[in-house]
Order: sequence, then C-alpha cells, then structure tokens
Amino acid sequence: MRLLYNGKFHKCSPDVTALAINNGIIEATGSDAEILNLAARRVEKIDLGGRYVLPGITDSHLHLDLYGASLTKVNCATDTRKECLARVQIKAQ
Repeated sequence: MRLLYNGKFHKCSPDVTALAINNGIIEATGSDAEILNLAARRVEKIDLGGRYVLPGITDSHLHLDLYGASLTKVNCATDTRKECLARVQIKAQ
C-alpha cells in the first residue's frame, strides 16, 4: 500500500488532502490524519509537500448515448457539395 498525503487533489473537496493506493487502485481518500491512520509498518508514505495532483487519463470508456447519437449524423465536411449530398444519400438509405 502507498499513502499520498499533504496534497491538493484535482476534482476533490478541499477536505481531501490524502489518498491510499493499493495495487494501483485508490482505496480511500480523506484528510492527512484519516489516511495516515491507515498506515501499517510496511506502508510507503509520500509527502506531496502541498503539490497539486492531477489524475492520469488512462480509463477506456464511452458515453453510449452520445455515441449512439453520433451514428445518426452525417459528416458534411467535404470538398464539394456533390460529395456531401452523396454522404447524406448513403445515410438516408
């Protein structure tokens, strides 16, 4: 387990200054005192020195409703009107 404390975490309330990570998964967030109380002897503690922490963009997901809506649209960014109308005709079929 790894404990990060004394930080400012993006999109968290001002009360969140620390978090606990276990096997790459955030298990808890809270104040320094709350999170440091989770510490066992063999826990890595990292003092962030008040630094700002941004999450990594590593998840893979989609917003199914927006994706579905995008399938009903026609991309009309073409070089000619004829090409645009051909795309509309294909989509209409």
